[in-house]
Order: sequence, then C-alpha cells, then structure tokens
Amino acid sequence: MTPGDETRARIIDEARERFFTVGYNKVRMDDLASALGISKKTLYKNFGSKENLLFEVVADSVSRVNAEIDLVLSDVELDFMEKLGRLAMIAGFELSRIGQPLIDDIEHRFPGVQIIVCELKKQQFDIRLSELLRQGVASGVFRPEVDPRILGLVISNSVFDILSPPSLARLDMNATGAFVEIARILFAGIVTDEARPDLEPRLDEMRDTFAWSGTSPMTDAEGVI
Repeated sequence: MTPGDETRARIIDEARERFFTVGYNKVRMDDLASALGISKKTLYKNFGSKENLLFEVVADSVSRVNAEIDLVLSDVELDFMEKLGRLAMIAGFELSRIGQPLIDDIEHRFPGVQIIVCELKKQQFDIRLSELLRQGVASGVFRPEVDPRILGLVISNSVFDILSPPSLARLDMNATGAFVEIARILFAGIVTDEARPDLEPRLDEMRDTFAWSGTSPMTDAEGVI
C-alpha cells in the first residue's frame, strides 16, 4: 500500500466512524482533518467534497462486508447452519453500526446514496445469500424444489428491514436474535424431513454462539474470524 493509499484508508476509516455515529450533517471536514493530523488541502485532494467522501465510505463498507461473506461461503470446513450463523453475524454487526442520524440524513439529503446501497445489496448480498441457500438445498437441508433465488430475496428483504436500528429498538432484540427468528419462521415449511429434527436446536445454537452486544467484530470461540 502506497502512502497515498494509506492516507485515503485512514480518512475513510475515521469518516466512517463519525458518519455512522453522528450522521452526515454533524461531521465537519475541519474536525476530520484535525483528528487525522492532516491539512484540509490533503483531505480535499483525496476527496473533493464531503458528499464524495460519504459515497466512498458507503462503497468501502459494502466491499468489506462482501469480502467477509466470501470468506465464510468458501470455508469448506463449515456446514450450512454454521455459515448461516456467521452470515447473520456479519449482517447484524455492520447494520448495527449505522446510527439513526445517518439513516435520516441519507433519506432526506442523499436519496442517490440509498439507491446505490440498494443496488449493491441486490447485486452482491443477494447473490451471495442465494449461493449459500443453494448449498443448503444441495446438502439436503431444504426440499429440492425450493428456489434459492426466491428464498434469498425473501430473507434479504426481511434482514435489511428488520435488522435496521429502528426495528431492533422496537423489538428490543439484538440483530442475531432477530435473524434467528427470521430463519425459524421462513425455514419452517421448507426443510426436509431428515433435517427438521436438527433445525430448532441448531437455530438455538446459532443464536447463542453468534450473539454479541453490537460493539465488537464477529468472533468465534477461538477468536476473530
């Protein structure tokens, strides 16, 4: 990584923390530059405007999530339920980091960002989730007639609606617990007879194993994944 790349990465990381915590409107470029120990000239050389910086933060966050999901999906040592649990952890943790102030600011000031996020979700998260569900069909967890593309869209739409900060606050649940309840409801009618006796205990295990306070990255029993 070149010094220029390192500077951009530092800016994105600091901006992400501020945007996600206090929203777009309350972040000042002067304060951001000061916190990073760089000049405003350097900041604007890398990102021409605060709006441009927000777009870059969103794109970088989506890229990071996709990379984490790809690692889980490609791990041949994990079975379907373990992969599903870790996917729930990734989605829950990342969504929990986005505070309501930023959600409100984007909705009112930057509908274009919402469109980009939705499109990236449709193209990336949905594709990855469908691949995982295909693995579930292939391994005999779901009945063979289940279309993983349709099931993936149903789960994805439920996840992004229910695992949002306002919905979790109303439910008084953490993201992992909500994800498990989504899976419990949606999987009830589509699991195979062979997999059914294992479903409930595995969902409970997934909830307990991947439960977290919303303040730390995804970990397993042996450390950071």
